[in-house]
Order: sequence, then C-alpha cells, then structure tokens
Amino acid sequence: MIKIADFKSGFWLKTFFLCLFFSNLLLCTTLNAQTDFDRRVNFQANGEKLSSVLGRLSASENLNFSFNPGEKSFDVVVNYSTRNMPLQTVLSEILTLSGHDFRIIGGQIVIFSTSEVHASSRPPEVPQPAIFPVQKTDTIIEEIIIPIRDTLLMRDTIVRVDTIFVHDTIFVEKEVPRNIKPERPTPLKENMFRFEADRNNGWSIMPFYSHMVAFNSLRSGNDDTELLRLTNEAESNWWFNQSFGAEVRVAQNKWHITSGLNYTRFTNRFNYNYTLTEGGFFQKDTTDIYYTIPQTDTIWHYVTDSTWVPINSLEHTFNRLNSLGYIEVPLYFGYNIYSDANVKVWVNAGINLGFLMHKSGAAIQSNQDYTGVEFNELDFKPLVLSYAFAGGMRYRVNEWVDVDAGIFYRQHLQSVLKSSALEKRLGALGFKFGIVYYL
Repeated sequence: MIKIADFKSGFWLKTFFLCLFFSNLLLCTTLNAQTDFDRRVNFQANGEKLSSVLGRLSASENLNFSFNPGEKSFDVVVNYSTRNMPLQTVLSEILTLSGHDFRIIGGQIVIFSTSEVHASSRPPEVPQPAIFPVQKTDTIIEEIIIPIRDTLLMRDTIVRVDTIFVHDTIFVEKEVPRNIKPERPTPLKENMFRFEADRNNGWSIMPFYSHMVAFNSLRSGNDDTELLRLTNEAESNWWFNQSFGAEVRVAQNKWHITSGLNYTRFTNRFNYNYTLTEGGFFQKDTTDIYYTIPQTDTIWHYVTDSTWVPINSLEHTFNRLNSLGYIEVPLYFGYNIYSDANVKVWVNAGINLGFLMHKSGAAIQSNQDYTGVEFNELDFKPLVLSYAFAGGMRYRVNEWVDVDAGIFYRQHLQSVLKSSALEKRLGALGFKFGIVYYL
C-alpha cells in the first residue's frame, strides 16, 4: 500500500505520468487496429457455390478477394444463413464450412484451402501491439465522525370550540289584493308538434352507395428509378371500386357538418413477370497470348477470363387484382350555394380517417432481381388519412325524404406502406347516390 506522502515525491509523480502516457498510446493503437470487419450484417446462401457466395459478399460489402475460381475447391455448395453478426465472423464461418481460410495482405483478402497450404507459405501474421503494465495507486481517505448535539422543543396547542344555537320566530304579513287576475299559460314552441321536416335546421341521416375509378400515385423514396418504372408498367387503374355506408348531417341555415361510417375498397390490376436463374458454372476463355524471350529461351504467357453461365431458369408471372379495404370515419364541412323549397345545391370538403381491414395482392420488391412479393409479406400502415371534396344536389321527394346525388374526388395524404422503397398513395374519382331521411 502506497501512502499519500510517498505519492507526492518526485519519483512516484514521474512514474504516474509515464504510465498514463503508455496507457493512452495503447488505447489509440487498439482503436486504430479495428477494421470494417466489426460491423454487423445479414447474409443468406442457399445451395450456392463458394465462388458465387464470395462474389455476392464482395459486391454487397465492398471487399476485395483474391482467389483462383478455376480450382475445384471453390465449387463446394454452401448453405448458410445468419442475421446481425459481425462481418469477420460471417466470412470465417462460410470458409470453415468449405475447408478454406483467409489472410489480409496489402488490402486484399487472400482465400486459400486449408488442406493444401503449408506452414511456410502462409502470410506472416500481423504483430500485436505490446501492452505496457500500468501501476495502480491506492488512495486512503480517513473519515472522522464528529457527533453534533441539538436541543428539541415540542409545543402543543389545544383549541376548544363551542356552538350556541339561537332559535327565533318571525311573522311577515303581506296584503293580498281582492281582485286576482288569472295567469296566461306559457305558449308552446312552434316546432313541438311539426308535421313536416325542417330542412334548413336539424338532423338528417343518409345511407349511400358510391362507385369510383381508383388510381395510384407512386414515388420512389430512395431514388430507385428502375423499381418506379417497373411498378408503373405492372399496375393499371381499375374502374370497379366502391364505397357504401351511412352519413349523419346536422344543418344550421346554409351551413352543415357531416360524419358517419363507411367501407371503402380500392382495386387495381397487377400484371408482372420476371425470370430467375439458379446454379451455373464458370467458363474459361483465353483473351490474349504473348511471349517473352529471356536470353535464348521463349516463354509464352496466356491471359484468361471466366464467365458465369447459369444452368436453370425460372419464369414467374403475376396477373391478378390488388385490393385494399378500409373502414372509414369522415368529417366534412359544407355549404348550400343554392336552396329553395325543393332543391338544394351543396359543396363540402374534409378528411377521412381509414382503418385497414383487408389486403390482397402482390407488389415488386426493391432487390437485385426485382422479384414479386405477396401483400401479406409487406408492412402496411393500419391507419391512413385522406382528404376529399365533393359537390351535389338534394331533391325533395316528400315531407321527410330527399334524394341526394353528387360527385367527389379523394386522395391519401400519406403512403399506405409503412417501410418501403416505394411511396404509394391511393386516389379516386367517382359519384355517390343516397336517400336522405330528416329526423
């Protein structure tokens, strides 16, 4: 144990600063030695050759591999799958499964077979930095407890409450006139017993049906123009879209507010096909031949290249109707621009709050081959907002019933997909018909 007095001496002060300097030097060296192998990746290979797996890893993770693709040891089939693992662990496990190993030489990752390599031919190992010992110094702190005395005074207050009740009787005399006039009864309200509807002030309910033409508004979120082009070619507008439900309206003179509950179904045609290739081999070709003449001997040199030739080809075709169904709660504010005893011409605007209830169809994924995927595998937003504006006319049928007809336009304010490379908003243009009953 080192005392505080000794620590203040010149020798121990110099030793402390030397240890602090070498500790910082060791920490900086260790941090600089880390590579991109520490980042975590997701990778999967199903029945692929080792040369193909290394090619995909080089393209996706920006790695430089050095190996001979013509060796038979690189035709080994690899089955491997992992998620959120360090890149160095992924590469080591894949090479261990196929009987290979790697070394990093001059920025290149050299792949070699563990069964054929000799100890003398292995690349030199990178020396590890030396770890200098750090001297620990303990500091002893003495605590002294000093008792403190205090005097406490306790006081108490007692309050007594008494209540005295005084009763007295007072008589008040009032002169009553001899001739008393009878009071008139309160008149009844005008609309208490009405026999016709008040169309300008009051409540009404309207069951309705609407038919519309739906269309998609597409935009690429990560500048994937190829995905946007393929989706625009695969999806087309469809006329068979409908909405039905009931609306409740409250009117005050020419203004009115409308809400209710309805089911809306959006549909569009999806027609898409693509081809996938599985398996294959590398085909070697000689691209150039040259020779050198050192002294009196001629040495020929051949420059070769290899091309991946697929074996199996699978064609996938989608031809179906995509469908999304929502339960919606509207809220509209409207105004009667013309009104008489039989006809009302109105306009309104507002929002729809839609809850996703049904999904069926397919879409194009943002991957290397732009493959198709079912809606059940995509992440849709459970709640979407849309705006709408409409105009129409009400015609009087009898004292309590009107006929309502109009046209409308609506558009989603946000994408229906939660996390996707493509932003998709649904819109529609259609007409609505309903029967109005005044309450």
